[in-house]
Amino acid sequence: MLSRLLPGSRHGALVWLTAAALLLSTPACRKAASSAEKGASAEVATLVSLAPVRLGPLDETIKIVGTLYGREEITISAKVEGQIVRMPADIGDRVPPGGMLCEIDPTNYQLAVNEAEMAVSESLSKLGLGEIPAEAFKVEQVSTVERARYQVENARAKYERGRKLNMQKPPVMSDQEFRDLETAYSVARSDYEVAQLDARAQLAAARTKQMVLNTARQRLADTGVKAPGAESMKLGPRDHFAVSKRYVSINAYVDAGSPLFDLILDDPIKYRATVPELYLAKVRAGQAVNVTVESYPGRLFKGSVSRINPAIDRVSRTFEVEVAVANPERKLHPGAFARGDLIVGRADNVPFVPSSAIVSFAGIDRVFSVKDGKAAEHIVQAGDAIAGEVPIMSGLDGVDSVVITNNTALRADAKVVVGKN
Repeated sequence: MLSRLLPGSRHGALVWLTAAALLLSTPACRKAASSAEKGASAEVATLVSLAPVRLGPLDETIKIVGTLYGREEITISAKVEGQIVRMPADIGDRVPPGGMLCEIDPTNYQLAVNEAEMAVSESLSKLGLGEIPAEAFKVEQVSTVERARYQVENARAKYERGRKLNMQKPPVMSDQEFRDLETAYSVARSDYEVAQLDARAQLAAARTKQMVLNTARQRLADTGVKAPGAESMKLGPRDHFAVSKRYVSINAYVDAGSPLFDLILDDPIKYRATVPELYLAKVRAGQAVNVTVESYPGRLFKGSVSRINPAIDRVSRTFEVEVAVANPERKLHPGAFARGDLIVGRADNVPFVPSSAIVSFAGIDRVFSVKDGKAAEHIVQAGDAIAGEVPIMSGLDGVDSVVITNNTALRADAKVVVGKN
């Protein structure tokens, strides 16, 4: 057995070499293992800064999208036919209430007015009047009727005198003469009635011709196409119509009813948006809405709910709200796409953290705090940033400060050192 372990033995030499290698390597392995354990125990701490968690109120909002519309959108059409001879208004112009938009050739309509005026004047001259009388006017005031009435009174007076003379004994007037007076009296009364009827007919004809004249004058006035008046739409001194579309050009011939211009009132402007059926019980008239448009990023336009559609769309399961938005600078334009935050409530003591405290990955938001020298991870539900701060809806209860630097590489339980901000 011993001979097998001697160096001269082939197998023995192999064993001795192996044993020697093991003896030499054992201290080195122990030293390397000891170094690895020391490295693991000496983890480098990450230097971080903290910021306090601020508690404050937060509006409960519903995100809505929709389109802007004019407060009023009006299509102005021609009331009479004719050729456009003047057009002082064009697209983009602002026109005051009652302002001139265009003019249709008034020549033929002026001639019609002149003709109607002459017809009325002729009828009035037959009645001996200078103008159309009021409805309470009595035809007895017409000169021809008044003359007939005088003739009746004269005939009646002669008849009464003749009757007395004829009834005397002996009669001073013969029966034939008395009957002539009686006949004259009867004819005078008939003439009076005929004069009244004729005066009424002539007065009615004069009033009819006056109506024709009024119509002719109105058609003449309609040749001047104007924006709606302030009284008809209850407009204020600052309300002006904006011309959004022009359908015709100068010298064009238009028919009655042809569209000429589209006008809009854009202050305040209407914002119509859809709201999910889920929030129907929370939405009320008068609630504030912050509106944003892509043409002015970051700017809020203040409005309030003015109308709520009581019907819910059967397909989209949404209902429409109308929001009145002040637009004195005319920055908002009808037809534009807009987003809105409909404020339906208010929550108190909501945690706010700086935007730099949020670490997002794969759709998950995390916030780190420091506890006993180590990083503590909090998965949170974050809201939209407001002026550099993010409201935390859940996941941050009991935390009074959060990490705001070097937090993107942090992990739970990692060693940290808090430095000065």
